[in-house]
Amino acid sequence: MSQHKTPHNIVKKRKGDKKNVLIIEDNSELAILYKQFLSGNYNVEVAQTGVDGIDKADSSTHVILLDRDLPDMNGGQALRELRNNKAITARIAILTGKKPDEGLLNMPVDDYQTKPIREKEINSLVKTLLLRDLFQDISEDLFKLTSKRSALQQVDKTHSEEYNEITDMIEKRRDQIEDILDSINNHSIFRSFPS
Repeated sequence: MSQHKTPHNIVKKRKGDKKNVLIIEDNSELAILYKQFLSGNYNVEVAQTGVDGIDKADSSTHVILLDRDLPDMNGGQALRELRNNKAITARIAILTGKKPDEGLLNMPVDDYQTKPIREKEINSLVKTLLLRDLFQDISEDLFKLTSKRSALQQVDKTHSEEYNEITDMIEKRRDQIEDILDSINNHSIFRSFPS
């Protein structure tokens, strides 16, 4: 690991103290339990129907945990409506009692976890989804910086202060990406399913 801030600290400081998590779960006992599991680290809101969840999700929502079986619509329908709303850029994970099936291939979902899901697992899931967002942002920045450095090389400005600053920033972004990948591997919540 590099000497830069850990990815979790970067995630917490990027957009305020706590990220916003929306739980869309019709089982009120599970919804309360998940909220208790996550409330120490995140701002958590609960919706018990697909329609209520779609109404509560907005541009400030960072992660959505969506039950696949809701009383008013299935999770796939709710997922499509959430994805069709361009203001909502949240990472979305399905939490369900159903084992994955072929229908999962057609779902625009970031993760899929089967219940039961314990406190450590749900916190790791949310953290991993936030790290994936951070990974994407830092990767985009790395590509922009690399393009700028290439432009300076083309005009023979490799000895300029700007070139050196960009090169330092590229190295920092590479270290951050490595740290994020290490962190995702260390917090991996990916499970193998019996065949």
